[in-house]
Parts: sequence; C-alpha cells; structure tokens
Amino acid sequence: MTLVVFVRCQDGCILASDRKASSIIGNREESKIKHNNAGWAIAAAGDDASAIMALFSALDGNTVTPSNIKNLVVNTLGTYNRTSSIRVNCIVLTALDEGVTADRVETIEFGDVRAASENITSNFECIGEAAPVAVAQHYLKNCDYGQVACDNAVPEVLAILKQASKEGNAVGSQQDFGFDVVALRTHDCAQLIRVTDEWAVASIQFSEVTGERPHFDFHDYENGAV
Repeated sequence: MTLVVFVRCQDGCILASDRKASSIIGNREESKIKHNNAGWAIAAAGDDASAIMALFSALDGNTVTPSNIKNLVVNTLGTYNRTSSIRVNCIVLTALDEGVTADRVETIEFGDVRAASENITSNFECIGEAAPVAVAQHYLKNCDYGQVACDNAVPEVLAILKQASKEGNAVGSQQDFGFDVVALRTHDCAQLIRVTDEWAVASIQFSEVTGERPHFDFHDYENGAV
C-alpha cells in the first residue's frame, strides 16, 4: 500500500508520501509521486506497485498537460484494471490560471475500462493503508493550512507523515526509505525527493512550471513540528 497526504494551503497544494514499494520479490524504494513542470502532479497508493509504475510510465509516454492529465489517469487505470484486478487510488493536482485543483481517481471493479474520478473540495485528504491514514487524519483535522503558505506547511506535513508511518506495516519509515514531497502553486512548483532529515525547516525555492528543476533548501532546527 503506502501513505499519501494531500494538503490544500493558502497559495497552493502539497502532496507527500513514503517511498516503500512492496512486491512478491521483496521491498524496494520507489517514488509514489510524479510531477511535471507543465503544471501537474500525481501521487498514488495501491495494492500493486507495478500498476502504479505502469501508470507513471504511461504519463511519461504522452504529452501530458493540466487539462488532460485526469482523463489520461482515468483511462490508463481502467485499461490496466481490465486485465488485472488492482486497487489503486490517486490524487491528481493541476495548476490552472484560477488556482490549483485536486481530484481523486480510483479503480472501481475488475473489468471496468474507466476509473472513478471526483473533485476534492476538502482541505486535506489521505489515501493508503488504513491505520496510517487514520493517524494522519487525526493530526490534519486540527490544522488550518488554508491560512498557511506551502513553504511553511511542508515541515508539519512531513512530521505528520512520519508519525503516521509508524502505525502501518506497508508504509515505509522516514529513516529507512525517506519521504517525497511536491508543492504546486498556480505558476510554479517545488519538489524534494527522499527526505531523511528527522527535524528540518524547509525553505522552498519555487521554480516556474516551465523552468529548471526545483529543489528545497533545508536548515536544521532543534524542536519538532508535531
């Protein structure tokens, strides 16, 4: 499975996830988040890591834009589910002129050629293994990130992800696998791969969606965020 945390902030949206991928041959590291400087990002959780990687590969092979990514995800998951019974949940972010929108896309029943899609109107959403999801939701329900900028919210989201990851069997720990984060705003984005810092303040340097690869600049501090 995995754990994906979505948070809607004052100036954009955040996706954060663990990196543990389980298969019949054992555990490995794999990013569950993919983003593109065209202005979109996607995170996925499910019972079959190969299906998620197939979805990400399909996105690599297409001209993907904020206006067509949701349909591509819906059709790709449906096609995959037609031949292999899978359970996959995705959160798709798209940066449009009026702001960043979020949609949840998930497989329905084996044999369906399309997945189900719905707009996320809440300020947060968690998908993945049940126990870690419940812990993450417990913390997030008391946070009003709608009044907080993305760069200020990232450290707390990472701390919540760390706390929640301790409650699951299929969710990788920060120490062993690291966490991935993407922050998407209307005209720019930032990404950090494999965060292993136990306590850190993330000072995000955003890049335009058509610009160079974004990154985070980390500064250690003594007290935790949760």
